[in-house]
Amino acid sequence: MSVWRYLDLAKLISLLDSKKMYFTRMDKFDDPFEGVVPNGITQMLLERAMDSGVGPGYYLACHKEMSQDFRMYTYVNCWHESAIESEAMWSLYTDKQKGIAVVSTREKLTSQLPDFVDIRNVEYIDFDASDIKIMPPCFYKRSAFEYEKELRAVITDENAESSGVHVDIEPNQLINKVVVSPLAEPWFIDVVKSVCAKYGSAFDVEKSSLSIKPRYAFEEYGNIL
Repeated sequence: MSVWRYLDLAKLISLLDSKKMYFTRMDKFDDPFEGVVPNGITQMLLERAMDSGVGPGYYLACHKEMSQDFRMYTYVNCWHESAIESEAMWSLYTDKQKGIAVVSTREKLTSQLPDFVDIRNVEYIDFDASDIKIMPPCFYKRSAFEYEKELRAVITDENAESSGVHVDIEPNQLINKVVVSPLAEPWFIDVVKSVCAKYGSAFDVEKSSLSIKPRYAFEEYGNIL
């Protein structure tokens, strides 16, 4: 299964030049529910506290991941897991005329990242449901985001003080290919190819399959009707 990271040319250049992957601090994301513990799990933990005779406040305090501070030391790098490219992802995460998708695999991503990086699929859930699988809150998102099909790499570091952290990677060992957005002009495709060549890239650069023009049967075979 392929994994896709939709981005712009500047971020691709940064990846190739620095040979580092950027992880964004969780509180910097637009979705205010990022890193929030689902209500169903909070209620379940409170019930456990009551059953054990331990005060709810103390019980919840023992779960560091339930604190808002968790968002301040959790860093995330997001990928779209799919066998095919996504028009929705082009529209949401790139300029469709100058967007780029880095294509890799889960296996390559895992091999390029240190063992302390937690890599899992995001669980899309109803936050009020009572039957939620318990896992770190950084891997939950609301059901409305299910189209993202997100594979998420996560670093937790209570000592980090920046808005993001970098991890060393080898681009040629990570990237299978780079795909250029469907509405890109030929000159932009040439620029992307030139940039990748300058960094000694071993992977191919190709235009989006969504840019292929349709063929209409009546136009193509009209002379034999």
